[in-house]
Amino acid sequence: MLFSITDAYRRDRAAHGGAFSSGDDQWILVGSIIIQSVRAPTASQRLMLRRAATAAAGCFSPGELSELARREWNSRPRRADALILLAAAIQEAGALYVARAIVEALLETSLLLTDVQCGRLMARRAQLAHRMNDADLAAAHYAELERFARAKRIVELRARAALGLATLAQFRGNYPEMLRLARIAHRLARAADLPRLVSRSAYALMVAAAQMGQHSESLVSAWEMYRAARRDPEEQASSLVALGQLLLRLDQPDAAYNAFSMVLERRISAREMLRALSGLAAAAASRSPVDRDQVRWAASEVRRLRGPASPRYDLANAELECAAALDAIGDRAVATELRHDALALGEAHGFHQVVLEADAEKPAVERAAKLAPRASAVIRHFADAPSPRLPLHVELAGATR
Repeated sequence: MLFSITDAYRRDRAAHGGAFSSGDDQWILVGSIIIQSVRAPTASQRLMLRRAATAAAGCFSPGELSELARREWNSRPRRADALILLAAAIQEAGALYVARAIVEALLETSLLLTDVQCGRLMARRAQLAHRMNDADLAAAHYAELERFARAKRIVELRARAALGLATLAQFRGNYPEMLRLARIAHRLARAADLPRLVSRSAYALMVAAAQMGQHSESLVSAWEMYRAARRDPEEQASSLVALGQLLLRLDQPDAAYNAFSMVLERRISAREMLRALSGLAAAAASRSPVDRDQVRWAASEVRRLRGPASPRYDLANAELECAAALDAIGDRAVATELRHDALALGEAHGFHQVVLEADAEKPAVERAAKLAPRASAVIRHFADAPSPRLPLHVELAGATR
């Protein structure tokens, strides 16, 4: 189903509460050209899609497109990759209807696309369906991607399908199935030799194993996730946040604090920055002795990031976690204010999970049984690392101009 790009943008902007970036007009231009090309004669389609690809490339700073293609696919960018990467950046910014309109129109035409590029767009379409709360549609899209990948014999696309289905199994609370699919995705991602895909499949393995109480496998997978992302600053920041959250869950606040601290000295996306700040607040409140100054600093930085660059859902979650940390150190007035702000965001945007978590008790930490030597080494690596000096203020990186 193809949407008018301007209608899609109006819906996204209304949900977001304002513009996303200074490049919003360029998004609309690129989307308009692609959607118009669907109904154009074949000869005109090629010219229009080339024009759209050139406009999409202009949304990125010099050298950024090549760097993104290297991180995502371990290759140099082809012409149509600018369109695929722009759709990913638009989704990351939270403009889901615009991203979906672009992805669906590209799949409708597919003239400039290789089989691998088509499959990557199919994976993006499934992700968008899941982000837009249609798990059944996402499952159907991932199943279609799996059939396409097998027919074309493309290992990368089989890995993406398995990873997407693992994420859906997590959403449905089926952790045995998530663990099975994550292991398949991780094996295929390693065979495809794509570090970012390896890192993300290792993340799914970490989550599934942790939920199943298999803490050694969870920690080892977390380490693989971190190592696979070593040449990818944003992905490594994401892996450090996930590692920190796992270490907190296993009652390792010192190791968790250091993992989160390593993130905060970088320029990264608002989503990962909010997660790192709220994680640091939780870790600082759990240390012995409690680090009250760092709890307050992290909470103040979360409040400073309330602008339009921050995804609303992640902001609400960060405010809730900081509120819990402030409660733990006795700063109840500020905690109440943050919790009220998070609730307001949850109610305004329909984030039902946020509203539920605002009234829920904080989950208890877990005591891991005897860990395998490799798993224990992961904890020691972060617990014994010197804590980085935290900045006066954190800084965000932007994906597009």
